[in-house]
Amino acid sequence: MSIRLFKCFIIIMMVAVFYVPALHATDIFKPWMARDDQLPWNKPGWAGSLKGKTVVHIDSYNPKTMAWWSGAIRNRVRELLDPTGVKLIYHYCDTKNPDVNKSEAFGAAKGVVGEKKPDVVIFNDDNAWEYLYGPHYMKSPTPFVFAGINNNLDKYQGRIGRNITGMVEVNPSGLVAQLAEIAGKKESEVIIGFLANPQPAHLIDANMLKGLYGKHLKELYAKTWKEWQEDYIALQKKCDVLIVAHTQGFKDWPSDDAVVMNFLHRFTSKPTGCWIDNTAKYCLIGYVKYAADQAEYMVFCAWSIMTGASPADIPVVTNRRGKFIINRGFGQKTGLYENIPLDVEEMADQVLE
Repeated sequence: MSIRLFKCFIIIMMVAVFYVPALHATDIFKPWMARDDQLPWNKPGWAGSLKGKTVVHIDSYNPKTMAWWSGAIRNRVRELLDPTGVKLIYHYCDTKNPDVNKSEAFGAAKGVVGEKKPDVVIFNDDNAWEYLYGPHYMKSPTPFVFAGINNNLDKYQGRIGRNITGMVEVNPSGLVAQLAEIAGKKESEVIIGFLANPQPAHLIDANMLKGLYGKHLKELYAKTWKEWQEDYIALQKKCDVLIVAHTQGFKDWPSDDAVVMNFLHRFTSKPTGCWIDNTAKYCLIGYVKYAADQAEYMVFCAWSIMTGASPADIPVVTNRRGKFIINRGFGQKTGLYENIPLDVEEMADQVLE
């Protein structure tokens, strides 16, 4: 090999070492499991441990209109980080609002990161990856920590740098099996309805369900409250059970919840379920996610990075906790409560009246 070829080989190897993205997208993620006494905020020395550091938190959504998710993440992040003395700068992009231009919203977020020059950027949900991290920061020296990325990172293959880690958001297992039992059907035979508005996160959930249940899945997508009502009635007729996605993002969703509940009490005839706690009031049961899980792992990763760890050495994980909710009041109003076996009700973490 000539000297010139040898030099070229060395350069190529150096590029591979320093610029090939971490292979998070092909990992088989494991739930984050940590004993309470292992968590840094439960150890002596947490208070004041990050004084002089700066964290920018970019929220894809709005903590006021998305209080059950973004708001809960924000509150838990603040609760944990406030005692450390870190300077926490918060910026939300409100991209569940159909009137918001995503490129402009994340352009403003990029301006905040550029101005504040944080030690770590934390962000939640897919839009921030799509419009902020992926286009602008995957080769940046600035460390990033994510939460709330739906199901896997396959969609970001090629846009995953060595400067990022975090928590993937997966739906708790067991919802379909539980709905099938309440419907008196086998899980392998039950016909499943899925009702959502056509947001990317809901399409991801639908693809996951298709992979598991194939032709047994019937999906409908509504863009207005009127369409949602029509699709809800149609799926009740076609399916044995129905999964209801969260209802954020409809311009004309009734501001008076009694309007929604009156419709549901009148037209629900099949067991319904959800994965999001703010939708549990509209369903018979819920297997719901904890927003705090996402917040805690973001804080853990950010703290680890600011105390010397590399993002590439911190594993990408999935959420570890879920909650089983039975809506007894909804079941009694719709006549479905008597279908819930006693042993199933005894499993519930929460019963809504």
